[in-house]
Amino acid sequence: MTEEPPNTQTEVMNAVKKVFSAVRFTKPIPTTLLNGLAVIKLVSMFEDSLLPTDMMMVDWLNQLIETKLIYYRQLYRLRLPDDNDTRDEVMDALRRDFYSANEHLEVWSILYHRYVRVDLNISTDELEDITANSERTLRRRQKKGYKWLSEEILWLESRFHRVFEW
Repeated sequence: MTEEPPNTQTEVMNAVKKVFSAVRFTKPIPTTLLNGLAVIKLVSMFEDSLLPTDMMMVDWLNQLIETKLIYYRQLYRLRLPDDNDTRDEVMDALRRDFYSANEHLEVWSILYHRYVRVDLNISTDELEDITANSERTLRRRQKKGYKWLSEEILWLESRFHRVFEW
């Protein structure tokens, strides 16, 4: 059974937004085209977890974001993310991400702090204060993050189909 990968980046981007919106506001995760991705199915097949598939998908998306953030923080020799960091340590790391003036680092940092570290419930006002950026600029960074994450998902999915001829 051959399944076609999602057609457009816009479709994937909209699906990512829906999933992250649900996560951020603690609502049930909606079924989107992401659920049908071969890479998600592969993760759920091999994941030794009792988590439902939708939660494994969110975990996979979080790992993609965190991996990118780690890459860019390493380039700038910044503190790597740690789940045990205090709120103050996280806020300091966020501030340093934006002091770097690297758009890639800023984009992945916004996604990480908005959707991976939802436990900290960082408000838009706090993000504006910490990053010294306007809400408009932060929204642009977030939008670019959705785009880049969607590109990454589509690339991984197409690579999966090429390598495994799924």
